[in-house]
Amino acid sequence: MSKRKVWIDVKNSHEPLLFKSLINSLPYEFYFTARDYAEVTKLMDKYGLNYKKVGKYHGKNKMTKAANLVWRSFHLAITVPKFDFFLSHGSIYGILASRLRRRKSITITDNDFHNKTNKLIYEKSTYLILPKFLNYDKFNTNHVEIFDGFKEDIYIADFNPEKCEKEVPFSDYILIRPEAYKAYYLEGNFRSIVPELIKEFSKENYNIVLLPRYEEEREKYKSMENVFVPDSPVNGLCAAWHAMAVLTGSGTLGREAACMGIPAVSFFPGKELLSVDKEMVERGWLYHSRDPKDILSYVLSRKKMSASLDRSKKVKEEVIRKIREIVEGENK
Repeated sequence: MSKRKVWIDVKNSHEPLLFKSLINSLPYEFYFTARDYAEVTKLMDKYGLNYKKVGKYHGKNKMTKAANLVWRSFHLAITVPKFDFFLSHGSIYGILASRLRRRKSITITDNDFHNKTNKLIYEKSTYLILPKFLNYDKFNTNHVEIFDGFKEDIYIADFNPEKCEKEVPFSDYILIRPEAYKAYYLEGNFRSIVPELIKEFSKENYNIVLLPRYEEEREKYKSMENVFVPDSPVNGLCAAWHAMAVLTGSGTLGREAACMGIPAVSFFPGKELLSVDKEMVERGWLYHSRDPKDILSYVLSRKKMSASLDRSKKVKEEVIRKIREIVEGENK
């Protein structure tokens, strides 16, 4: 029997490492498409993932986003080669395209914000693989498989700190990732607290490694004293592993650090945290605040915890098993 063909669409910066980990443990043929957004294509190149670039970021204007949704979905539907299953981390474009092609989709997601995009993702996916902490009852869901862990565990399971290259000039530093102000789930305008965070930690003589989301941030922060802004994307897990603490305006980097026992802070500016972040806050793995002085006090009071990757490895094994049961069970 020939190998099953699986198409993967990558739309955001945290996804290349996730799918690199998954494809290394699945016995299928893979075809990648990727959106030119933030650091997506640079990270696809960094991890050696061959892909076709389709579409780019079109801003937060609702009419423009709606038009792009239709265009990119139809474009993918008519250009992607033959495939048996579609796999993504919540790519609504690919989910709709796979339905047009009469193919089934598997969505791994940890985003349970109740908005129009997520509503479509949950309703139109054939199968959903979700962390058990999600509040998915508010959506009209199809077949749901639950795993006991976080999506970050899937690729942290492969992490080997001894293979980390030195990509930053400091031995001791705070790692900061700004807010994702272009993301669809952040409505309206808000003030970034990153300049204040840099100011507060600089007063305490901390070095800062800042991982920009967008090119304009690179120019804004690279001239600041004690701040290092990499010229190209670095290995986020390595950068987090060697940091004294990780501060992020979104979620993924903070959850990565938390899973590895690194003091982690979310300064996410939205009205509500994702359920996975709430779970980490309740466990004491993640701290949430938008007050720079409060964040500094928290970091000063915390130390790294000993971390074992055994839990993450079990999570990855569970997710791989569920994917295989779906794909191979459908084709018996």
